[in-house]
Amino acid sequence: MTSIGIRAAALALAGGLLLSSSPGASDAAPQQTELLTFVDKQDPLMLTIEASPLASNSGEFSFRTGTSLFAGVGRASLERHSTNSTHVRYEGPAIELTPTGAAATVVITLDAELDPAHHFAEATLSTPSARFHLVASKPKSSGQESALRALEAAFRSNDWAAIYDLSSSDLKVDYTRDAFVRAAAAQQPSVGTVTAVVRRETTIPATNPAGLTYFTATYDITRSVSGSAHTYRYLIYFVAEGDTWKLWFTAAQ
Repeated sequence: MTSIGIRAAALALAGGLLLSSSPGASDAAPQQTELLTFVDKQDPLMLTIEASPLASNSGEFSFRTGTSLFAGVGRASLERHSTNSTHVRYEGPAIELTPTGAAATVVITLDAELDPAHHFAEATLSTPSARFHLVASKPKSSGQESALRALEAAFRSNDWAAIYDLSSSDLKVDYTRDAFVRAAAAQQPSVGTVTAVVRRETTIPATNPAGLTYFTATYDITRSVSGSAHTYRYLIYFVAEGDTWKLWFTAAQ
């Protein structure tokens, strides 16, 4: 089956990625590169750092606040105690960039503790005039069952309005709710209606290097076209958005 893009995948469940990039989780063991992003969901703070001691640019980092981006002129030191613990330390000059494009050199200190295997971090950045404390919480690990049941019910009912509501914000950038429902209805004569949804297995949540937390579920989905039923297997990805899980993309198996 030919893979199709984000919108058609959500509409027809015919496979294909909703996003162009793979959500592959960060490996626990040191890699040649391990560029990680940690986001504090309570405050507008974000730390991006090359955390692999094997990388040629190991220790390069930037720290974003609500008003500035600080990029270290030098590299932070990395002290890796285990796959779950890396201590980061930097004291020296950094370039501070503001939304207006202004740039200045300031002296900063960065002290951070990273858990690359579980994508958790706590970091403090200090400047001559401010102090920022980032806490990137451990990945969301609850609520999967309710998200799965809600999507299954929507598919069984061929309720495309509900499927839109359960989808990630990526889909909603280009589609209004009404436009999505109209597009789905227009495809039904060729792709059929869903008549059965059988869940086979699910995975535990993981976090990729970009800081996105997701899990997958494998389904056998039966569609009927002109009285003829066909069953297809899909891998469906869910992504954490705030306190909820959203349909991210599907891939035919």
